[in-house]
Amino acid sequence: MFSMRLNLLFVLLFALVSTAFAQSEPTATVPETLANPRATLTTFFTAMNETPPNVVTAATTLDLSQEPAVIRETFGQRTAVELFAVFNRTKYIDLKTVPNNPDATEYAIALPNNEGEIRLVKDPEGAWRFSPNTVAKVHGYWLAFRDQEVVGNLKDVKPSESLPVQFANQNLSDWWRTPAFYGLEPWKWLGILIALVTSYIVAQIVKIIIKTAIALKVKKFGQLISPHALKSAGNGIFLVTGGLIFNRLTVALELVPDIRAATAFFSEVVLTVGFAWIGFALTEYLITFITPKMADAERAERLFLPIIRNLARIIVIGIAVMYFLQRIGFDITGLIAGLGIGGLVVALAAKDSVENIFGSLTVLFEMPFQIGDWVIVSDHEGIVEDISIRSVTLRTFYDSVILIPNSQFINNPIENMGRRRFRRIKTTLGITYDATPDEIENFVNSIREYLNQNEHTWKEKNNVAFNEYGASDLVILVQTFINASDFTAEIKIREQILLEIMRIAERCNVEFAYPTQRMIVAKQDENPLE
Repeated sequence: MFSMRLNLLFVLLFALVSTAFAQSEPTATVPETLANPRATLTTFFTAMNETPPNVVTAATTLDLSQEPAVIRETFGQRTAVELFAVFNRTKYIDLKTVPNNPDATEYAIALPNNEGEIRLVKDPEGAWRFSPNTVAKVHGYWLAFRDQEVVGNLKDVKPSESLPVQFANQNLSDWWRTPAFYGLEPWKWLGILIALVTSYIVAQIVKIIIKTAIALKVKKFGQLISPHALKSAGNGIFLVTGGLIFNRLTVALELVPDIRAATAFFSEVVLTVGFAWIGFALTEYLITFITPKMADAERAERLFLPIIRNLARIIVIGIAVMYFLQRIGFDITGLIAGLGIGGLVVALAAKDSVENIFGSLTVLFEMPFQIGDWVIVSDHEGIVEDISIRSVTLRTFYDSVILIPNSQFINNPIENMGRRRFRRIKTTLGITYDATPDEIENFVNSIREYLNQNEHTWKEKNNVAFNEYGASDLVILVQTFINASDFTAEIKIREQILLEIMRIAERCNVEFAYPTQRMIVAKQDENPLE
């Protein structure tokens, strides 16, 4: 298991490195909407003058690379609104006077009263956007000019304040509204705490309501939804509900970027774990629903479920990780490209892990054994206790535990003693030489008759015969096949048969021989010369 984890860690690290190289490659052609300063400003003003303003398109003109990825979407849209409001309260921009030279390095627009300037720069990909420094200062510019009138007949668009912010500005004292710890007002710190408690309480209520609704339908779904799936679904619903509510409430607080990024990151973690729990519940439900419909339901439940359940968990976790990485700004396309570039190296490095996975698929689709079967693989023999993605756990007859990698099931033969239709009992009986032919014949016929009447034996395969003359006994061969579900039942039936043969021997007046030697000494004459 430790080796497999190291291999998977190597795969991830290699993928990340490959992603870095993949991202460093030349990107696609710069869009015409961002080809030069005039095109960027035209795109920005056209989008914001639509009804309603197209803030999504306008945000594409902002360089948000320095902002936390988890808040880029909402932060970019709000910043676009504030920047448009600043422009319309300071000066009219004649787009014809803005250069359209894509080879320039930057273009600056000075704000009145020496408040600063708004800069457009060309990023490394060749696209023109409002610079990261300008993006960071837009909110300050808005605070400086928000009380001014709109220039001429320009459109009056300004960022709306949420209800919590309006309430705070109208009812709280200056102390509550003065930035303090980490540049955040005290009332907003209190608001974060209230949002956390509120989201927890509401999520618990939603969880209870949904689980109660399921309980009311137990007659319809009770046979399909296991307690484990219900628990996973409840945990997932609680986390997803709590994460969504907490994220929405903290957005309404209009936090500073760093704190907003921290709360958004926390929400994404909670949501990702919640979606994973729901994924576990759905896969468990589907597995439980499909298994009874399979041809060999009992066998599928003992073999199919353990492997499929483990595979499903890995898939759900993988999807959750990819979702989380994408939400926090990681380039998933680059990751996939990196995996493609390094596919050969990864396959070689994780050779054993890949073989084990294919071995588990072999076990899954061919179903050579199930949990509880007595199997022999290579030099290992025991009862199957567990089946996982990496290995099969055997409990030997010495009560020790052996972990056999699944890769061994690809090329090595598997002897499943547990799937025998009948189990052979073969033994030889040694009878003393003083037994008469009639006694031996009666003994053989009595054993044969008993086996033919035994409910556990395969009648067509019963063989009892006087087989050979031994060194110290007359050898009788007894061979039969019994119908036993497992090893315990086998040895119990074997014991019954052997004990009954002893009773038959007593009734037939024959005795079992044991190894003996008979020495005959010839008496010599006292005087051999006479």
